[in-house]
Amino acid sequence: MKNSSPRGAKPIDREAILRALLAAPLEGISTFTRLHERLERDIRFRYQCGFRLDKPGPSVSTLSRVFQAIVDKHLAEALFIDLVSQCKDAGIIDGTHLAIDSTAIGAYERRQPKSRSQETGNAN
Repeated sequence: MKNSSPRGAKPIDREAILRALLAAPLEGISTFTRLHERLERDIRFRYQCGFRLDKPGPSVSTLSRVFQAIVDKHLAEALFIDLVSQCKDAGIIDGTHLAIDSTAIGAYERRQPKSRSQETGNAN
């Protein structure tokens, strides 16, 4: 994932950003803002992700843009497939079982008109 622009500010290390994005869920970090804050205040975490300590870390918008590029280019899927293959080759998994996460995700929906909510029993 190279930065295609020859002008402007020097790009932040995208490999380090990828490491930070992969570490975020393991560290209980659920938003780009929280990830940015953690990178700003935790020098050890920042170093472990691969960022230089003498330069500013990535902004929230940079984290978001890199994440979107990863999604748009289907890199996350390719990394996952490669990781599963490496785990199979190493004998960590055998590939005969499949687990599906069915975590409920809250949705934002428009409020229903009062008469409609009374009909459906929906309390919003």
